[in-house]
Amino acid sequence: MTENTKHENHRESPRVALDGDVQVRLTGEALEGPGQNLSQDGVYLIAEGEIAVEVLLPGDTDYRKGYLVRANQVRDGAMGLAIRFHP
Repeated sequence: MTENTKHENHRESPRVALDGDVQVRLTGEALEGPGQNLSQDGVYLIAEGEIAVEVLLPGDTDYRKGYLVRANQVRDGAMGLAIRFHP
């Protein structure tokens, strides 16, 4: 069993394939927190609160509210975003 398979088996909900574009809008207020480090290229901080978003899934007409839980650069100019929906 690979590390990814192990991780996927411990998720709270099963995943299904998604075909089509997803639209994400940032909706939250400004966040603030203590800076951890600074370089010529950027800054790292720990902010209290959530980065609120609204998500429009393929085929939907209404946005779902949620918050960003993870963001990572997958290649130059492209980000992977993990969003948790609010209940």
